[in-house]
Amino acid sequence: RRSSDLGEVEPELVSMLYQEEGEDPESVPRPLSPTRLQPVSLPDAEGIPDKEELIRIRSQIPRALKKRSSVEHWEEAPLPMQKHKRLYQQLTRLVNRAAVKRQRVANEGSPPGPGQAHAEPEQEPEPETTDQQLPPPQPLVLQHSHSQPRVTPGISSILKRAGSGSVSGRRARLDPFVLLLDAALLGELELVEQVVNEVSDVSQSNDEGITALHNAVCGGHCNIVEFLVNVGVNINAPDSHGWTPLHCAASCNDLEICSFLVKRGAAIFSLTLTDSATASEKCDAYIEGFEECSFFLLNVEQQTGLMNNGVVYSLWDYEAENSDELSFREGETITILRRGDREEGLWWWASLYGREGYVPYNLLGMFPRVRGQQRKSALV
Repeated sequence: RRSSDLGEVEPELVSMLYQEEGEDPESVPRPLSPTRLQPVSLPDAEGIPDKEELIRIRSQIPRALKKRSSVEHWEEAPLPMQKHKRLYQQLTRLVNRAAVKRQRVANEGSPPGPGQAHAEPEQEPEPETTDQQLPPPQPLVLQHSHSQPRVTPGISSILKRAGSGSVSGRRARLDPFVLLLDAALLGELELVEQVVNEVSDVSQSNDEGITALHNAVCGGHCNIVEFLVNVGVNINAPDSHGWTPLHCAASCNDLEICSFLVKRGAAIFSLTLTDSATASEKCDAYIEGFEECSFFLLNVEQQTGLMNNGVVYSLWDYEAENSDELSFREGETITILRRGDREEGLWWWASLYGREGYVPYNLLGMFPRVRGQQRKSALV
């Protein structure tokens, strides 16, 4: 009862205040400390052997992608000062209630004094009334008032006055960029097609670096992903943590979207900022489709620079900083002669226009990047 009267009270406070009354403090069940609570998992994730590793892998995924996660994220624990303030308030209420209870027990055990004894006047019972004695109800008459609403001096009314004419033709309208992000995430292709022409930059991102293509990938909407790529969305745009749309698709084990993005020029060697992971390393081993998606991405990494007689495509511009490096422009065809060596593990020896030199392999792809078509033609 004490806990219900006071709300959620820490068991330690209850045991301190009521221990001297003869109650056993151990009878109060002690809940787990908030600092030791583990994340709650859904039934299909009960067999995960190492949940801490799973939470670490998914710690930096985009917010839109967390909605598709099979493990829920727990709420953050309150700050220490907030918890101390709450404990102090509970302690104050408990002390006051304990003092009132002791005073009540003392008053009940002692005989009343001469000044305390008093007789309560008896109240005469009210006469019962029957339905026959009640007067008939008066009919309700509605009075319609055509007068203008009263306005307090100095305060302007928002009510429209009679004969004031039409108001301004302006109407509230949502930002087309916000509509584009939400429609891409929810799979509303018609709305995406409608607002894409109203956005100045289809590759625009929000404060977290999320683009419409990120949201479409996270929502698993292949038709919207294809549409956005065709209208020119940057297929390799990273968010604030370095996640490209390919990283998002890999973390969902979405083989169809991964294959589409790679064939449209997605950077297979692009690294995240937090843990320097490629897309293949973001495949989720705890959900369906891991083996197929991981095998595909790893195979693309291994075959880039070996297939097609070593021909690859540059996905960005690069200006050489040393004499043994090659400069190139986006979309140029480069022939890989050697994939790394003992001296330069992150650089490949390549040939371009008859010249040989090192090129950074993370700027290369197996397929050229597809440039966006005209927006009107993409809507057809």
